[in-house]
Amino acid sequence: MPQNKERLVEDFEGYMSEDEGVNLLACSEENTDEDSSPEPVGFVSLFDVNETSGRAKLAAWITPAQQGQGYATEAMDLLVEYAFVERRLHKLIAGALATNNASCEVLEKLGFIEEGRQREYYYVNGEYVNRAVYGLLKDQWQSQITE
Repeated sequence: MPQNKERLVEDFEGYMSEDEGVNLLACSEENTDEDSSPEPVGFVSLFDVNETSGRAKLAAWITPAQQGQGYATEAMDLLVEYAFVERRLHKLIAGALATNNASCEVLEKLGFIEEGRQREYYYVNGEYVNRAVYGLLKDQWQSQITE
């Protein structure tokens, strides 16, 4: 839905300030020297944390110019480790446009398993697109890092 800049900033700040969630800036270490800071390339988020059930949702967004360079995989991998080791969560959930092969591949590379599809969930560029829903259990994650 169209919205003005003030409303967009308000919504974003509300999302980013969720008490139980974690929002991290993904940065590139390339082309930095002692006097410069790393270049932001996107962010990753752990949100909708349910401590009682031990689950949370995971999301990432990488700037279009930096996509395909491994930033999403690396940043999400670190956030997955944090969620399972530090937060002691049991399950992580992530979603992606079913037509976004790159996002689906990142999740699968991290060990997420497609658990289902929500039909015509998003409206993108004039057409309805399915949402692929992925899940990763702590036991699955532990077994793949020990292999």
